[in-house]
Amino acid sequence: MSTTRFVKSVFREIDRAQKQAARESVRREREFIKEQNHLERERIKQEKEERRERISLSKEQIRHYKEAVKKEWDAGKLECDKRFNDRNQLRLTFIK
Repeated sequence: MSTTRFVKSVFREIDRAQKQAARESVRREREFIKEQNHLERERIKQEKEERRERISLSKEQIRHYKEAVKKEWDAGKLECDKRFNDRNQLRLTFIK
């Protein structure tokens, strides 16, 4: 093998190795970007789920508040009706 051929084959091997290294670098970079995008999507999904859960909790709290107000209203209404009936009974006893 002549020196020129040997040098050319060495340069060719070096060029191939550099190209292969560049391809590997690009592949690793793509994989890294894919992984980052995947992690970002997972983070967004988790935030949406947390937001839904907070909204659900706030709706549940509102529902409990409305139920408490309704119970209080009903209790007040029953008390008012009872007093009204008692007064009517008292009036009827004095009218007779």
